Amino acid sequence: IDDPRVIPYLVKAANSGDYNAKLWAYSSLEKFNDDAAFAALKKGLKTTGKDVTNATTPELAGQLSENARIAAAASLTRSAHPAAKSFLIANRHDPVSSIRLTALHAVAAMPPAEALLIIKEMQSDPVEIVSNEAKRYEKLLTNAK
Repeated sequence: IDDPRVIPYLVKAANSGDYNAKLWAYSSLEKFNDDAAFAALKKGLKTTGKDVTNATTPELAGQLSENARIAAAASLTRSAHPAAKSFLIANRHDPVSSIRLTALHAVAAMPPAEALLIIKEMQSDPVEIVSNEAKRYEKLLTNAK
């Protein structure tokens, strides 16, 4: 749905305790260059287990909240809002490695001169997939000059 009149309903779904509603809302909100839509995606990146009320156990709620956070990060990379990518990049130190990797992909899309400083920093990530991807991006961007 591309009609901005749905934004308040999508925000309500994103802020609900329903895991599936959150994921659906994030992927729908990314289309809009709208501050309310962007705010919901930012909030999604901070989802905790307490925000997922339809899980059967606290452990499952924690796992689902991490998945929701990763989905919000992916939606931020595709978001039409002009501040979305910089917000995601500012969260490149997130404890979840998949979010750091998503932020790294956003960094790599920046102009090389700006990206390389952050990419060098991310080469020391404790998770090998993130640090190796940062090294790969450095080679790609250095050779592209």
